[in-house]
Amino acid sequence: MVTYEWSDWRCASFWWIQSVYVKPGFRKQGVFRRLYEFVKEKASKEANICGFRLYAEKDNAAAQDTYRRIGMNRIPYVLYEESFQGRKSHVEL
Repeated sequence: MVTYEWSDWRCASFWWIQSVYVKPGFRKQGVFRRLYEFVKEKASKEANICGFRLYAEKDNAAAQDTYRRIGMNRIPYVLYEESFQGRKSHVEL
């Protein structure tokens, strides 16, 4: 899944690669690399896209190594959130 984030600093949008998961039996076979190259190709053809990003768990060294090997760079941002624990994730009708 790809979502969008407007960057007022760059006057363009980032594409975010969301919810990446490769089943263990398919890892190290280039599955993510093909996904990445597909998104990169699409993004590079859009004049208003300044780049793309994804989240990585801080302890997932294997994923971070994969992202570095394909050319992504770790950026100096720290992510914060406030979550509503116990809140239902669906709307009751």
